[in-house]
Amino acid sequence: MYRHPGQDTPLTFYQDLLNALTEFNLLLMTGDFNAHHPNWGCTSRSGAGNRLLKTIEEFDLVILNDGSSTLIHHSAQNSVIDLSLSSPVLAPICSSHVLDDTFGSDHFPICTKINVKPCYSKKFCYKLKLNKDQLTTLNYMLRNSVNEISGKETLDVTSQYNLFVEHVQSTARGLLPQDKGVPHSKINSCRLKSPPWWSDDCDTAMEKGAQRAC
Repeated sequence: MYRHPGQDTPLTFYQDLLNALTEFNLLLMTGDFNAHHPNWGCTSRSGAGNRLLKTIEEFDLVILNDGSSTLIHHSAQNSVIDLSLSSPVLAPICSSHVLDDTFGSDHFPICTKINVKPCYSKKFCYKLKLNKDQLTTLNYMLRNSVNEISGKETLDVTSQYNLFVEHVQSTARGLLPQDKGVPHSKINSCRLKSPPWWSDDCDTAMEKGAQRAC
């Protein structure tokens, strides 16, 4: 979130915001609050900082900042106006630190990590996905192998059906790689789609920034 330094943010704003989020047990808030207070590393305090601190204490939030400056200030004062706040339940598994590279900004980025392994859901894949050429080949092979399953009139209807299904499946699996031709579990990808303006240059810049930060 962002709080404009030229506007007065009343205490009721923070209270209304967090009251609306009380149903969420796991809460992480980050942003430029433009609020000064020694409790998160500033050398001075402001009215905005006092109101924010009162909100933090009222809603039992945890300040994840380590006290490092987050703004390149023209004075020698330590300016910590970018904060990471979390609910008490989430705080023990979070870590937060300020990066050295501003990436062209006058603010130092804050890297906040939730130190848990993602739990991906699995999907059972039973479909045999064939492309157009494979479907054409399958059609040809089934037409030419019809004699293999004919003449089974002595079998009951259920057995004839099972024989037919098994023949089609085994023929189709023969057209696929071994790992694709049998039922298997697949991990669902949770990666969000990139916005329309995101380009390969953005990926490259992010990778370089991550390497410099390590």
